[in-house]
Amino acid sequence: MSKNQRGNVLLIVLIGIVLFGALSYAVKSPGSARLKVDREQETLLIAEMMQYAQNIQTAVTNLRLNGCGDTQISFDSTETGTTYDNPFAPASGKCNVMASLGGPIPHKTVDTRLLDSSQSAQPLYGTYHITGLTSVIGIGSDYTCGNSNGKELILFVPHLKKSVCEAIAQRTNGMDVGNTLPQDWNIAYRTVGAPIPFKGVYIDACGFDINELTNPAVLNGKMSGCFEGNNEPPTGVYSYFQVLLVR
Repeated sequence: MSKNQRGNVLLIVLIGIVLFGALSYAVKSPGSARLKVDREQETLLIAEMMQYAQNIQTAVTNLRLNGCGDTQISFDSTETGTTYDNPFAPASGKCNVMASLGGPIPHKTVDTRLLDSSQSAQPLYGTYHITGLTSVIGIGSDYTCGNSNGKELILFVPHLKKSVCEAIAQRTNGMDVGNTLPQDWNIAYRTVGAPIPFKGVYIDACGFDINELTNPAVLNGKMSGCFEGNNEPPTGVYSYFQVLLVR
């Protein structure tokens, strides 16, 4: 047997030992192995969700650079019916974001493995909710009542698991004092009654902003992050946000 052949045999034996060890660990500690797999899968799903939101942000930026006004951006799609109908969008479709109507972004729903199943009956469960109702303190022109210019175009993913929100916060806006999730001070987006999706209008409504309850620096000026609700959404509801357009 040549030296190369002996080396190959040794490599095969070593791989076999590693695989046997991994199998033995999985058999002896199925709970630990499953927990590790679940965490890795959750991390991957979070990354995919955030990348999708960032892809939408990029699409909005490109449409703006190509001459679309901030009220002309349309998220209308065949999959969402009339939810995002925008009467200000050009008939040519040049300001459409979603692929079914000529835009670059395919329609998706949120993977339910990231969501709190106890809230599955809520109207925004499983959706990427885009609205012109909310401002983020510290970016663009801060909103003042009576002037909608300070309202951002924001994507929200409501009803996340707490563990998912914590993982997002740790990589974006950061955690609050005591390593707790930041909590919005008042109203981030409409959950009582009908949600308000973006249809080309930035709404002058006082109190709708992303602003941390006790430590404003955690959320102020952030383009993305995750927080617990306080009013709307209520306490116990965890939401990811991505600013699509600063105003």
